[in-house]
Amino acid sequence: MASRLSLAVVRSPACPLCTAAVTRFITSSSIPASAADADDLHSPPGSRSRVKTRSWDPAVALPGRGLHPDVVRDLPLVRAGRAADERGLTPLIPDPARRAWRIRYTESGAEQLLVAETDARIVGAVSIRWNGGCDPPNPWIYGGEVEGARRGRGVGSLLWREAHRLCAARGASAASLDVDLTNTAARRLYERLGYEVVGPHAHRWVARDLETGAVTAEGVAGTWLMRCRLTGHGTGPAPPP
Repeated sequence: MASRLSLAVVRSPACPLCTAAVTRFITSSSIPASAADADDLHSPPGSRSRVKTRSWDPAVALPGRGLHPDVVRDLPLVRAGRAADERGLTPLIPDPARRAWRIRYTESGAEQLLVAETDARIVGAVSIRWNGGCDPPNPWIYGGEVEGARRGRGVGSLLWREAHRLCAARGASAASLDVDLTNTAARRLYERLGYEVVGPHAHRWVARDLETGAVTAEGVAGTWLMRCRLTGHGTGPAPPP
């Protein structure tokens, strides 16, 4: 990489190893930026991912669930992200440092990036941080992004359900995320996906140079910590809300 890039890496006294790729505070990498965006969830390069996940094809998984065939055909494929997806993620994650870190963490096995794909185009993404999140020992789900034209059509719900399935498959009994204190619409959205507010959270972030790891900025953001119990809830395919 020719130039140095920096990104914000989240850290907290409650989660000392928390390393979510965000550009300032927590921004839209973990929460919808506005009530309009909250109609649906939106919000590191190397070898193939060591964390394996199946591709989830709603056209196969959803027959008999009452969805019109045209709706089923319109739903994207949800699969594991990989290094080759970096360019395709650009419309969703314009910041090159954030994209690089999301891929890098997936390649290292520290995280799993999931992408929603339709017609060979990535229309949504989300990441799971396996360890060192804001609510240990629970996996931390962050960085939800959905293409603007696809919001409100169940893409985010599909991504989150597959994330829940992967967390449960690794033995997790719950998954966690955090949301801005003032973003009531996003909080309600996550509640519909089964999340409950645990309490306020001081979300500390540190911006680091992508090449050297040197700290370039740091700060604290107030958030609500939210948790979803996975046993018997939201771990498998279901029609979008």
